[in-house]
Amino acid sequence: MPDAGWPWLAVGVVIGALFVWGLMPRRDRPADPMRMARLERRVDDIAATVGLPPDALSTAAHPSAQVLALIDGGNKIGAIKQYRTETGSGLREAKEAVEAFERGQR
Repeated sequence: MPDAGWPWLAVGVVIGALFVWGLMPRRDRPADPMRMARLERRVDDIAATVGLPPDALSTAAHPSAQVLALIDGGNKIGAIKQYRTETGSGLREAKEAVEAFERGQR
């Protein structure tokens, strides 16, 4: 009697390969700035629907106490790192935000 387990093994290998393929970064789809703009508009619409003010989701309008303490202590690099950690923003955006906070404090 032939072994009937090999079809299940093949199914397992295919499912495993699909799972690993799904975890891989998507390089076939280029970055879409229009998609990001659409997502931002949707988030703004949701915020308006639940009654949040327009700048409620903006961290640039309200820096955290940790970021302000680092700026006050003269640790600009630390403030930029903390801002990036809190907001997930890029280096340029975080640097510009921290510099804006500095100007606003002085």
